Amino acid sequence: MENSEGELVGFSGLEAIHWQARNAFVWYFLGKEHWEKGYATEALALMCRFAFENMNLIKLHTIVYEPNKASIRVLEKNGFKLVGRFRKHFYIPGHGYVDGLAYELLREEWQE
Repeated sequence: MENSEGELVGFSGLEAIHWQARNAFVWYFLGKEHWEKGYATEALALMCRFAFENMNLIKLHTIVYEPNKASIRVLEKNGFKLVGRFRKHFYIPGHGYVDGLAYELLREEWQE
């Protein structure tokens, strides 16, 4: 991801693409100094558009650490829905074991 000045601010991508089921795992990472500027929200919106319009996928999914409230907001702003929880699934230094929250977005929900 780059900002309008061409500065690298983070990374994002689609992986684990399942062509037959037409779904993919979406992820993003943003440098801390670039948080709260809308970059992650915009990058996710662009990935959703590309996945649904160009790749003809029908679903995107991801997992976010429960303490990561900013990332949860990014997902929900883009229409992703909470569909499950992996209890104490990840270890994060300073937080201990935390839940992983499963989010999904269907193409028909995105089009609304």
